[in-house]
Amino acid sequence: MSTALGNLANLETYQGNYGAARDGWENALAIANELRDEERASFALGELALLDLVEHDFSRAREHLEASLEGARRTGIRYMLPYIFLFFGICRSREGGPVDATLLAGTSQALFDEMDLVCEDFEVRMRDELVEDLRAALGNDFDETFRRGKNLSAAEACDIAFRIDAVDTEARSEAAGQTGRE
Repeated sequence: MSTALGNLANLETYQGNYGAARDGWENALAIANELRDEERASFALGELALLDLVEHDFSRAREHLEASLEGARRTGIRYMLPYIFLFFGICRSREGGPVDATLLAGTSQALFDEMDLVCEDFEVRMRDELVEDLRAALGNDFDETFRRGKNLSAAEACDIAFRIDAVDTEARSEAAGQTGRE
């Protein structure tokens, strides 16, 4: 039942009916929780985060993403990680962290490539918009930072994703007079 509701909610999302999509994913999450299906619950939380991003509610998106990532960690479902890191990258970008956002976008892309996953058109547009914004923010530093992100481990990407302040890795390193990662 949770899966069927999720499929219907996805259709609503792609048709731009975000309120109906949110209702569907919240119902799918409730059923998954009732059935103690942590994988489906984690997936539903990721989809709710996507809707939060569309509605520009970045703090709520972060809450959903953190819960989704924790569920993905506990259940070992790796196929969600590229999406989670992409969505966290969008949050970090909007929080004023373009370097962290670019690192997360790079990690997301590396995982998409590694798992041979293909984004839906909806997520592709979000990713392309993020990359365009980050390229504008970082200029010539974008390509190198994105490449560094592609080499991060999932644990390192999680550390970046869970930051809640708007201070970037680079700014923090410069302030401490250090180079590289913290």
